[in-house]
Amino acid sequence: MDKISCRKNHRPKYVVKLLLIYCRIVHATSIIRWWLYILP
Repeated sequence: MDKISCRKNHRPKYVVKLLLIYCRIVHATSIIRWWLYILP
């Protein structure tokens, strides 16, 4: 049940900002995990 994808046109601006921040945090953590995996 993904309500976000069903209501893209009805999302308030603050919800979009929160989603952008969430995506940035996930992307940053993935890069950190990638570097920790490569570095000895």
